[in-house]
Amino acid sequence: MMTGLNSALSSLKAHDRKMAVNANNIANVNTNGFKRDQAVLEEAGEGDVRVTLRKDRSPAPEDPLAPDAPNVEKELSNVDLADEMTGMIPTEIGYKANLKTIQARDEMVGTLLNTLA
Repeated sequence: MMTGLNSALSSLKAHDRKMAVNANNIANVNTNGFKRDQAVLEEAGEGDVRVTLRKDRSPAPEDPLAPDAPNVEKELSNVDLADEMTGMIPTEIGYKANLKTIQARDEMVGTLLNTLA
């Protein structure tokens, strides 16, 4: 029973981290020169979930409104807002599913304790 709880907690933390990465990308959508991060969820040993972060180095178009001055970043961010928003949907669903798993375990333990009392 603890293995299931540990898996759910691990996945909950991973989905939380993925959501934080998406939020950071969205917050920097208008920051010239910002390169988006990608959080990839992977299965680890014993049912754990691991988050691997990757920097997306793909080029973005130049900002036509950027001033022509030294030390001013002229490349726009490479964050695609539509991609970030749609990517948050499965992350939210995974978070909620693991939260339900933990709640169901809590209810089962409570029922067991009530039965024994």
